[in-house]
Amino acid sequence: MSFGSANIVLKNNRDLLKKHRRKNTFLGGYSYNGKPEYDFPKSRPHVLRQIKARLIEERKQRTKIRFIVFIAISIVLVTLLSVILP
Repeated sequence: MSFGSANIVLKNNRDLLKKHRRKNTFLGGYSYNGKPEYDFPKSRPHVLRQIKARLIEERKQRTKIRFIVFIAISIVLVTLLSVILP
C-alpha cells in the first residue's frame, strides 16, 4: 500500500466522521456537554477494608467452586473415555 492510498483512506475516514457528527446534530442526536459529573458518596477507611475483605472472600469461593467443577468434569470425561476406549 503506497502513501498516496493511505492518505486517501485517511481523508475518506475524516469525511465520514464529519458526516456522522452532522447527522447526529441535525436529527436531534445527543449533545455532548463535556464530561459528566458524578456525585460519589464519601467512604470511610473501615468500610473500604470491609468491602475489600468481602471481595477477597467471594473470589476465594469462586475459585473453589471452579476447581470443584473442573475436577467433576475431568472425572466424568475420564470415565467416559475409559468406557468408550477399553
